[in-house]
Amino acid sequence: MNRDKVIPPIRVTAAEQQEIQKLAQSVGLSTSEYMRSASLLLEINSRFDNEIIIKLFRLNADQARLGNLLKLTLDTLYEYEDREGIRRINELLLEISATQLKIKEEIINV
Repeated sequence: MNRDKVIPPIRVTAAEQQEIQKLAQSVGLSTSEYMRSASLLLEINSRFDNEIIIKLFRLNADQARLGNLLKLTLDTLYEYEDREGIRRINELLLEISATQLKIKEEIINV
């Protein structure tokens, strides 16, 4: 971000400085970004929230691909009349569906 190099005068104790740095780090922001947002009363959005959402979407997509592969395998097992294999694949598909629901709930909660 192209900003003028103006540093506003602010005095804090060493303990306050450490706390500010710790808070900034906890949300994945630089101390400057954190102080700028806090002083302008802006909502401080964690970078980690965005990273988590992206990871959850990727995990959900991986689960969908896995489910599709299992469905293809299931078709093959039907051809060979492998009842045990069919039963296990159906169990795995149910587990994948349940996991995808949990992932979607977590995305909403973030």
